[in-house]
Amino acid sequence: ARQEAERTQNLLELTTNHVPTSIAYLDRDKNYIFANATYEQWFGKKPQSLTGRPVSDILTPVQLKEREAHMDAALTGRKVTFESKVNTSLGKNRCHAITYTPDITPAGQVRGFVVMAQDITEQKEREAQLKWSEERFRQLTDNLPSHVFYVKERDPHRVIYVSPAYEKLWGATATSLYANPLGFLNSVHPDDRAKLLGAAEDEGRGAISTVEYRLVQPDGSVRWILDRSFPIYNQAGEAYRTAGIAADVTERKLAEIEKQRLLDSERRARELANLHRAKLFALFMQAPGAVSIASGPELRYELANETYTRMTGKGALVGRTVAEVYEGLDPKIMDIIRRV
Repeated sequence: ARQEAERTQNLLELTTNHVPTSIAYLDRDKNYIFANATYEQWFGKKPQSLTGRPVSDILTPVQLKEREAHMDAALTGRKVTFESKVNTSLGKNRCHAITYTPDITPAGQVRGFVVMAQDITEQKEREAQLKWSEERFRQLTDNLPSHVFYVKERDPHRVIYVSPAYEKLWGATATSLYANPLGFLNSVHPDDRAKLLGAAEDEGRGAISTVEYRLVQPDGSVRWILDRSFPIYNQAGEAYRTAGIAADVTERKLAEIEKQRLLDSERRARELANLHRAKLFALFMQAPGAVSIASGPELRYELANETYTRMTGKGALVGRTVAEVYEGLDPKIMDIIRRV
């Protein structure tokens, strides 16, 4: 039995000495019964030197005051987890996650408790850095009222974040979008919903998507939205989320529509003018009197009906200048013709 106990003790030490966690066992009187090698590495105390010593000999008065209530709670049978700043061989003010797990007999009596302390300093630093980054991101997104930033899962399409501008542009709460990710379609113009759903399918395949659509406001007015989304990849290179920016481009879109309207109006006016010109030229060509039209600084003939052509006796006139047709014409007469 003694050999078996020693073997069990050796296995316990072998196992616990190779984990990056400080492990110890304290009895009901808060005396150390066991401590692993990591405990020695962190606190510079050999495990054997701790056996039988009270915790008050090891912890500083400040640490003892901080943990006394937690140890008492563990000795009542409660598992306790808390965080604490500890000076170790790895540096000062290392953040530790500490757990006290009570050792309870089958009869329900607490014989002591197991102490497990894990250094979470790097994790806390990453969390602080992430929190700082998130705060900066929110400061940016919260102050761009015409841009909606969003992040959502690919499958299912669960919205993780949407910026405050969503409530202004969509006329719906962010809470409602989190509850119903497709709820944003309620404000989209019915004629634009199909292409928006098509863009969502592209997102599901991990593709970059750009789509333009209209939002119908609660007051009936319409806003134009340019929505660009792109995949976010995890460490395995898999697209697992989608991020996007939906920008209010109403002013630009209305300017484009107005520009196109003016271009179309100009084109129609030009076509109508050409039609009237063609009809007018047809009438002139059939007129019984002599009719001609010359234009431009060179007074080049655009039209000369048969009567006029016969009268000049110069053959075909269209494309030729008045000066070419009437060689030697008095310059004063030419000047009068130009002014006319």
